[in-house]
Amino acid sequence: MKLLRSLMPVVILLTSAAYAFAQKQPQPTCPLKQAPEFNGFQIGMAMPEVKDKLADTSLFDSKFSTGSKTGAQAVRISGTELKDEYAEGVDDVNLTFVDKRLAVIRLTYHSGAGNWLGAQDFFKQLSAKMGLPPPSSSNSTGGRGGEKYRVDCMGFNVTLAYSFGVSPSVTIAD
Repeated sequence: MKLLRSLMPVVILLTSAAYAFAQKQPQPTCPLKQAPEFNGFQIGMAMPEVKDKLADTSLFDSKFSTGSKTGAQAVRISGTELKDEYAEGVDDVNLTFVDKRLAVIRLTYHSGAGNWLGAQDFFKQLSAKMGLPPPSSSNSTGGRGGEKYRVDCMGFNVTLAYSFGVSPSVTIAD
């Protein structure tokens, strides 16, 4: 009888934990095996490949930040500097290279550039364009205008940010 009384709290605790665990919604799995190409840019691209996306390539090398001890370099490219097929609605593209390979892409749109009807529509359209799972409460955060949608995939992640429609952005990171 004493053994039963001493085990009862443990049984209740384990039952409660199992119930709580069963209630959590699983994160949608990312079907992508590699980061998607976005607006002409792809994680892993070499610097010359990125340079080819510019209308005038002569200033590309001078735009880089000085290299860090880790081999990382960053460059900001204005949307007006891109070739026409990559420039529509783009305010700027911030790129980070590690060991001369593209590791982070952050593309920011002009306010009002797309035909998005709010944050959820922006998330839905861009996630479909990239082949990502649709936005849900488990992978979207924020509210009151400052919202984010994030998907973690094998080897990379994608974050879409929409803050009152001002400069919506897409970040793809290795």
